[in-house]
Amino acid sequence: MTILLAYLISFFIGFLTIHAILQDSKMMKAPLRLSLSLGLGLGISSILTFFSFLMFNGFHRFTVIGINIVCLLALSFFCYSKKKLPSFENFFTKNIFRPSSIGLILGGAILSGCLYFLFQRYPFGGWDAWALYNTKTKFLILNGADWTVIFDKLHPYTQPDYPLLLPFINTWIYAVAPGPIHHITLATAFVFTLNSGFLIFAGLYQFTRKRIAFLASFLLLLIPHFILLGSSQYADILLAFYLCAATILTMLTIREKNDSIAILAGLVMGLLTFTKNEGIVMAILLTGMICLYLVFEKIKNQTDLGGLRRLLSRFFIGLIVTFSACLIFKLFLAPPNPDILPGTGIKNFEFLNLKGLTITLSAVIAEIVNLKWGLIWCLILFMVLPRFSEFFQKENKVITFFFLTYFCILIFIYLTTINFDLSWRLRSTLSRIYFYLLPSILFFCCYVCFKNDPTST
Repeated sequence: MTILLAYLISFFIGFLTIHAILQDSKMMKAPLRLSLSLGLGLGISSILTFFSFLMFNGFHRFTVIGINIVCLLALSFFCYSKKKLPSFENFFTKNIFRPSSIGLILGGAILSGCLYFLFQRYPFGGWDAWALYNTKTKFLILNGADWTVIFDKLHPYTQPDYPLLLPFINTWIYAVAPGPIHHITLATAFVFTLNSGFLIFAGLYQFTRKRIAFLASFLLLLIPHFILLGSSQYADILLAFYLCAATILTMLTIREKNDSIAILAGLVMGLLTFTKNEGIVMAILLTGMICLYLVFEKIKNQTDLGGLRRLLSRFFIGLIVTFSACLIFKLFLAPPNPDILPGTGIKNFEFLNLKGLTITLSAVIAEIVNLKWGLIWCLILFMVLPRFSEFFQKENKVITFFFLTYFCILIFIYLTTINFDLSWRLRSTLSRIYFYLLPSILFFCCYVCFKNDPTST
C-alpha cells in the first residue's frame, strides 16, 4: 500500500499547483480539477526527479523524495501566505459527498476493480514495455552514476532519443515504495488508463450534461482494445492523457480568455512534449493553432491586443516551465533520431506514390471498422457527419485543423517509409495511433455535438 503514498503526494502537488494558479475561480469544476491534479502532479514529480538526476548524477532515493516533499511544502506555504489554502472540508462536502457524486464514486470503484483485475492478467506489459520503457526505468534506478548509458550504450531499438516522462514517473514511485519494478509500472499504466476515462467525464462535465459525460467515459473504458493497450505499459497512455488534457484546456482557454487557465494549458502542453516525440509535434501544432486563432480573432474584431499579449504570455510561461525538461533532454542528452529526415534521395522512397497512399488509406479505413474497437470509431463518424460544418466554426476550428494537420503529417511519415515494409509498419503502429488519439477525439466530438453554450466564441 506504500505505493499509494507516492501517487497521493503527486496528486496534492498537482492539486495545490492548480489551486495556486486558479485560487477561488469557479471556471473549472471539481471533477476536472481532480483529474488534472493527478496527471499534472505526476508530471511535475517526474520532471523534479529528472532534474535531481541532472544535479546529483543518478538515483538518490531520499533526494528524490526530499525534492518532491519540498515542492509540496512550498506550494502549501504559498497558498497559506496568500490566504488561499484550499478548504478540503468544504471542497469534499460540496463536491464529493452529494448523493449523485457518491453513486458515481461507487460505480467508478466497481469499474476500477474490474479493470485492475484485467491489468493483473498482463503484469509485464507489451513488447515495448519490457524492451524499452521499463528497461530504461531499471537503468535509471539500478545503474547509479552510469544512468546515461541509456542514451549511447543500449541497443538502438530502445529508442534512446525518446523523452523520459514515463520512466521518471516510475522512478519517483520506486523512490517512495521500493519493490518489484513491474508492480510499479503496472500501477502507473492502470492509474493513467483509469484517469483517462475520468478525464473524459470531467472534461465533458465541464461543458455538457452529466449523462453525456458519464456515457462517453463509460464507453471508453469498455473498449477491450483500449484496455489492452492501456495495460501494455507504453508511453502511449501518457500521450493519450496529456493530449486529451491539452485539448480540454485549449477549449477552456479560448472560451474563457482567462490568464490562469492559459497557464495551466501551457503546463500541460509542456508535459505533452516529454511523453514521446509525437508529443513534441502535437504541442508545436496545437500551440501554433491557438496563437493563430487568437490573433486572427482579435484582428477581426478590432479589439485591444493588450489582453491577447497577456493571455499568450501566461500560456508560454506555463509552457516553458514544463517544456524545459524536454528541451534539456533533447539538447544535451538524447542522440539524433536516424529515422527523422534520413539522408536519402526521393527515388529511394518506394511508397511515396499512389500505391503507397492507397495502402495507407486502406489500412486507416480498415482500422476504423475493426471490431476490436467496439465500433467506437463508427459511432464517432455517426456524430461528426450530421454536424460536419460545426467542426469548422468558432473555437472548434482550432482542434479540427490540429487533427487534420496531424493526420496529414502521419500520412506523409508512412509514405516516406524506408527500410521497412509499409504494410507491416501499418499493422504494427496504426492501432497505437488510434489508441492515443481516441480520448481527445471522443471528447472533442461530444463537445461539439452536446456543449451547453452554443454561442461561445
